[in-house]
Amino acid sequence: DSQSKFLRNIVRGLSNSIVLWILNKKPSCGYEIVKEIKRLTNHKLPTSVVYPILYGLEEDKFIKSSWKKRGKRYAKYYFLTKRGKNLLSHVRELFRRPLKEVIKELIHEEEK
Repeated sequence: DSQSKFLRNIVRGLSNSIVLWILNKKPSCGYEIVKEIKRLTNHKLPTSVVYPILYGLEEDKFIKSSWKKRGKRYAKYYFLTKRGKNLLSHVRELFRRPLKEVIKELIHEEEK
């Protein structure tokens, strides 16, 4: 229905921030991240959305990855870099400020 679609779009819009927040708590593999997003938001983001986010964050050096043995298989675990922790701090600050302040800042920056 339209409400579910709307909420799913909100989750997708916040997905980069949610991934950073999850990885700040503990290094995780993609599967664990998908499960945690579902637990937190009650909306499942498909791996076709989550993995490109991870690849992009890694390419921009906000996260790093390493292969670890998990049972009989290896899984790629992702963790925040110092740069990623700084980005998460900026995102948190943005969310703490009232939306009106953010919009004023956006308008002011366009005038420069």
